[in-house]
Amino acid sequence: MDYRNLNSVIVNNHFPVPTVEKLLDELFGAKIFSKIDLRASYHQIRIALDHTHKTAFQKWKR
Repeated sequence: MDYRNLNSVIVNNHFPVPTVEKLLDELFGAKIFSKIDLRASYHQIRIALDHTHKTAFQKWKR
């Protein structure tokens, strides 16, 4: 797929992912932690049908 047209209309990310060091600094002293299984949640991402053309992956028909 050619994403050049899509790239021209994408709004820049205003909330960049923090560095590992910054995340660790923010977690220092915390007493409660949680985790998420990203491998299992990958198949649970909801995308409106009219936005699927913007994605780089496709959901298998069920």
